[in-house]
Amino acid sequence: MRRIEILPGANRHKRPSWAEFIFALDSWLRRREGVFEYSHKPDCIFRAQLSRLAWGCRFNRSFAESLRRLARFLMNEPGLSDIYIIRANINLDPLHRIAARHGFEAIRDPVRLLPWERVHRFGENILYWLLTLACNSGRAWPNKFWRSRQLMYLSRRVLDCKHIAATAGHLTPVRHEDAGHC
Repeated sequence: MRRIEILPGANRHKRPSWAEFIFALDSWLRRREGVFEYSHKPDCIFRAQLSRLAWGCRFNRSFAESLRRLARFLMNEPGLSDIYIIRANINLDPLHRIAARHGFEAIRDPVRLLPWERVHRFGENILYWLLTLACNSGRAWPNKFWRSRQLMYLSRRVLDCKHIAATAGHLTPVRHEDAGHC
């Protein structure tokens, strides 16, 4: 007896009800974010989203502006003068590169999570895993349940050199390698 595979573009009535629920959730999220499928071929795995501004450039500018505001805030709060390190918990791989451009460094350290943080991460992982499972229904189980999360650190000295200098009217930002010479 031959096994019949049900592909994403195949007849949806043969999918289990839990898979239908996952596809309905995915459809709602896509509509909400303006993401669409530009091809109905079952082997096409990409989706698209139209935007007037480039997301990466806009996000990079917002990231830099947020760091400038953080630097100004810390500078204007005397009670926070003893803060030397800023920690960011980044859970998307492309954001690691953007954060690194602004002086953040990845340092592996075993930080114990609070119980509610574990529950939140678990919920994110369930949604990602179920979407993967629903898209691969009848073929193979997803091989990755846990999403990548990276703790990154920014020294106060680098923050001040790069972002206070930028707000003071300096035209050239301080490179991370030159932060010690600020």
